[in-house]
Amino acid sequence: MPGRNTISTDLFGQLTEHRPAGRRGRKPRPLKMCPVCGNSFPPVHTHQVYCGRTCANEPRRRNRLTPKQCEREGCGKTYLAETCRDRKYCGHTCSGLARRGRTPFLKRCERDGCGETFDAALFKAQRYCSQACYALIARTLPVRECPACGGTFRPGKATQTCCKPACYQVMRVRKFAAARDARIAEQKARPPKLFDCQCRHCGTSFPSTSPHHAFCSPECRAYKPPLPAIRCKGCGNPFVPKTPNVKYCDPTCSRKRHRRISRAVDKARKRAIPTEERFDPIEVLERDGWVCQHCGRPTPKELRGKMVDNAPELDHKIPLTAGGKHTRANTQCLCRRCNAAKGDRAEVPPQLKLL
Repeated sequence: MPGRNTISTDLFGQLTEHRPAGRRGRKPRPLKMCPVCGNSFPPVHTHQVYCGRTCANEPRRRNRLTPKQCEREGCGKTYLAETCRDRKYCGHTCSGLARRGRTPFLKRCERDGCGETFDAALFKAQRYCSQACYALIARTLPVRECPACGGTFRPGKATQTCCKPACYQVMRVRKFAAARDARIAEQKARPPKLFDCQCRHCGTSFPSTSPHHAFCSPECRAYKPPLPAIRCKGCGNPFVPKTPNVKYCDPTCSRKRHRRISRAVDKARKRAIPTEERFDPIEVLERDGWVCQHCGRPTPKELRGKMVDNAPELDHKIPLTAGGKHTRANTQCLCRRCNAAKGDRAEVPPQLKLL
């Protein structure tokens, strides 16, 4: 058809592409044959030899390939060194074996009809020379019984013992359990090493498997020596505590003591007096011997809090209203009559001493 390129053969057998003449009247170029792939192509210019970049680079790549022989002892395979000129081994397997310093381990293939010699330096338990021999052996393996689930299966290789990975896991657990039971049985059968210990409670010598045992029996371990009697901080009565950290004979004594301390401190805080000491008023009364410091009258402890003249009371020598502090040094024991006569005065009137 006019307007399209046509290809024809001349008298000498050369392919020629006929192009329609353009404005400049270019002559049609004959087709060329690529020396690498053998395909015919229309050249872009007269000096083009190859059909594309891939075929143009093929001769250079072939010139770079140098046949070499593997230097590992026992291999001797011939390979083409393409990129690395200093390459010494045919593959990663020979390179790793040479780096580890392993010597060749030659074995004969166990498949009937093969008998080829191969190098088993990488895996010394290898029995066949190639995967093909291994596949041929696997096809002729008899049906086996799975030791985990009890089902039958045809193994894909000679070393397959279970039908699926879950059965392998079951067998692995059973193996660990059997090893543990054997270890425990061995420990029980072994005679124990005994140590001579002495009981802390009864002082009896007894044999023990550990040198740190301190009691010969559960009764001695459960025995607790009685604690010594102490005086209650609240009421002052002696009692035997159940635990070492008990300070009060009853929770009521603890509440009463803390209430007495807080009541005296609150009085000082109401008058904006800084509280330097927190103490129980009973401590001051016991310090003064339960005797009034003005008249010398005895103030029994049993009368504290009652409306009688000789009831003991805590008095501040310098009253809180006059700027006195709530301390042990500024307090004293007075009877109810002397405390009422003194009032909030710091000095004692002379007629009070004559009573």
